[in-house]
Amino acid sequence: MSDLPKIDCRADHWQIVHDILQKHLAKYEVWAFGSRAKWTAQEYSDLDLAVITTTPLSLEILASVSDDLSESDLPWRVDVIDWASTSASFREIIAQDKVVVQQKIDGLVENWKLVRLDDISEVIDSRHKTPEYSNQGFPMVRVVDVNGGRLELEYTKKVSTDIYADFSKGRDPEIGDLVISRVGSYGNVSYASSLNKFCLGQNTALIIPNNKDRFLYYALISPQIKLQIEEMVVGAVQKTISLKNIKNLNIPNPPESIRIAISNILSSIDDKITLNRQINQTLEQMAQALFKSWFVDFDPVIDNALDAGNPIPEALQWRATLRESVRKQDNFKPLPENIRASFPSEFEESELGWIPKGWAVSNVGKEFNITMGQSPPGSAYNEAGEGMPFFQGKTDFGFRFPSNRIYCTDPKRIAYKNDTLISVRAPVGSINIAAEDCIIGRGLAAARHKSKSVSFTFYTMNNLAKHFEVFEGEGTVFGSINQKDL
Repeated sequence: MSDLPKIDCRADHWQIVHDILQKHLAKYEVWAFGSRAKWTAQEYSDLDLAVITTTPLSLEILASVSDDLSESDLPWRVDVIDWASTSASFREIIAQDKVVVQQKIDGLVENWKLVRLDDISEVIDSRHKTPEYSNQGFPMVRVVDVNGGRLELEYTKKVSTDIYADFSKGRDPEIGDLVISRVGSYGNVSYASSLNKFCLGQNTALIIPNNKDRFLYYALISPQIKLQIEEMVVGAVQKTISLKNIKNLNIPNPPESIRIAISNILSSIDDKITLNRQINQTLEQMAQALFKSWFVDFDPVIDNALDAGNPIPEALQWRATLRESVRKQDNFKPLPENIRASFPSEFEESELGWIPKGWAVSNVGKEFNITMGQSPPGSAYNEAGEGMPFFQGKTDFGFRFPSNRIYCTDPKRIAYKNDTLISVRAPVGSINIAAEDCIIGRGLAAARHKSKSVSFTFYTMNNLAKHFEVFEGEGTVFGSINQKDL
């Protein structure tokens, strides 16, 4: 149901008008004027509308609008005025008491047509039931798996061959097919980038484009289509967009050459983003491996001990043997001397076992400055960018930095730029870095080593994540870590 504009009109009557405007005139701004805009109308007064155009509408479009309005169940007449064909004096009259009843779709080229999604694709509903999952088998794509971009199947639930046959409705997905979420996190779209088979979980739909380029995908994730979806969702608690409304989405349909060019350019950018993300993940794995080598396995200390002929404790002999085999490989590259000089060449025993000589056993609370989050009142939250970015938990965490979504004007606890953010309520142990000063709620803590080293803080906390997980089941409602635990 679309929002009722501030005009004298019943909601069900406006819905009829809205649907006809969206069908024929979706890319134009539309104003209401006259008695229903001024709230002086009688029961059967006309509704006067002005379509804001720069060039006159075609007679074909005007005739189609007129036919649909006259054949509708509206109890009164709707007069549609074409702004470009209206005199300057009448424009002044219209503008005096106008009410904007439909916003223009920005960015739509004037000569592009709008078509229904159902006219340029096949839209297939999912089964409206939950299957029995298996430890292995075919991937089932659920709402939680539709996060934009390429459809990732690695971590999806799996179903048996029989359930796959039932839920796939006899159709194997193809490269370029789209999946859209309908309930809860509605309107998210992902595309199939491989021939790996999958079936749909409930509350999703499969969109099979007539053209297999990615233009339709980019159209569906555009702000203009997102706005249409927002006008179509229903439900107070669990918002939903119906399959019928998905089919009725108005999609810009440029000429084929332009469509292909747009798809190729955006696909190329997306592919580069994917490649950069893969490079980042590789570099991240290398950094984590280096941290583990230096500060967990103590490889530089073992190297120094071996070169100096110092004894290796029996408990670490297996590490020394492994390290010697690594050092004998042709592609082995020793650490630069200045870095090796920063590490000792002997070990000493501690309450936690053997550690590099001169090092000490401590805890996070002594070595790091820790700020535990505190949630501000809900009335201070907004999505308009007012105040500082606010993070309650790991919801907005990204690969390294969180995404700003919620803001807050009443800070209680602040994490500063480059602090390591730690999820301390279920799921416990997720790690990110604050990209800027931000407010943290009770689901997060912020940490920084007292040396102020950003990287050492991040990789230490990342290495400790598996230890944080033991707190997952604690707490009355959520698994949690408190400052004493840290």
